[in-house]
Amino acid sequence: MYGEIPLLSREYTLPDGKTYEWYEPDPDYRPVLPEGAVRGDPSRQVYCSALHIPKYFYVDEERECVECGESFAFTGKEQQFWYEQLGFNLNSVAIRCPGCRALRRRASRYGRQIGMARKASAERPDDPTPYLELAEGLVRQFQNGSTGNLDEAIWAARQARKLWPGTPEPDFWEGLSHWMSDRRPEGRKCLSRFRSHPALVRRRYRGMSDEARGLLESED
Repeated sequence: MYGEIPLLSREYTLPDGKTYEWYEPDPDYRPVLPEGAVRGDPSRQVYCSALHIPKYFYVDEERECVECGESFAFTGKEQQFWYEQLGFNLNSVAIRCPGCRALRRRASRYGRQIGMARKASAERPDDPTPYLELAEGLVRQFQNGSTGNLDEAIWAARQARKLWPGTPEPDFWEGLSHWMSDRRPEGRKCLSRFRSHPALVRRRYRGMSDEARGLLESED
C-alpha cells in the first residue's frame, strides 16, 4: 500500500546490560499519494512503532455498521481526525455508520439530561425548570429510539404546569408524550392548547410550534 518503506534501526539496553535491536518504519517517509488520499502525519499518531506501520496516508474504507448493517465509508478525512486530532490508537476503527453514531451520542446526551433533571427536581421541588428539562429529555430520548418513559414525561410536564401555569411548554411536552403513546385525542388537546398560547410569538418557541403544527396537520 505504501510502497517500499524505509526502516530505521533501534536499540534498547536492559538494566542487565543486554542490548536488543529492532527495526521500525521511518516516520518521515513520504510515499506518493494515490488519487483521493489524505496525507498522514505519523508524528501525531498513537501506535507501537515496533509492531505497527503508521498511517502515511488515508484512503476511504468501506465498512458495515454493526447496528443497522448498512455499508458506510470510513473516510480518509475522518480517519485523519480520529488518529491525529482525537488521539485514537491506530487499532481503533469506526464500527457504526454516522447515523447510528449520532443516535448513540444523542441517547447519551438525553440520558445525562434526564439524570441531572431528576436530581434537580428532587433538590428543588418548587422549581418548574427541572421538570421541564426532565419531560424534554424523556420525550427526545423516546424519539431517538431509546426507552424514554413517556408516562414520567407526562407527570413532569404536569408538575411544571402546576408550578408555572403561564408557560406553554408543559402543554407541548405532555402533548408529544400522549401523541407518541397513541393517545391522540389527549395529545391533540394539549398541542392545540400549546399552539393557541399567546407566548408563541416569541422566537424561542418557533421550532416547537412548527413541530406541533406538523403533527396536528398530519391528522387533518
